[in-house]
Amino acid sequence: MHPLPPVSPPASLETALAAVESHLADVGALLLQGDAPALERCAPLLRQAALDFSRALESRPASAPALAPEWTARIRAVRSQLAMQREQLARLAALTERQVASLLPPDQGVSTYGNGSPAGQGMRGSAARIYRSQS
Repeated sequence: MHPLPPVSPPASLETALAAVESHLADVGALLLQGDAPALERCAPLLRQAALDFSRALESRPASAPALAPEWTARIRAVRSQLAMQREQLARLAALTERQVASLLPPDQGVSTYGNGSPAGQGMRGSAARIYRSQS
């Protein structure tokens, strides 16, 4: 018996991969623009599209023929772009962290208005500290 030739996947798989590619392009453009609010809105759409595509691939029957080589190339390109965007986000987060550290004093375990003593002792020569986020 001869193996079945690679075929194009069904339209639902094509639609799912096209959605991932589209959202990936959108996120890439937003990263270049530095539009954080738009990126926050678009990133979950990319994540959902990637999940949908992954589920569509998993639901293919084991007896389904192999994907065509151009499909394999598209999937590898998506994987590569996702990895690059992840690295860009990590670099951007590190840069932002350094910028914030240069603007705000480091946390030295000091309360907002001095040494944490009870109210009534005032500021007694200590500078006010920025509140530390509890999240």
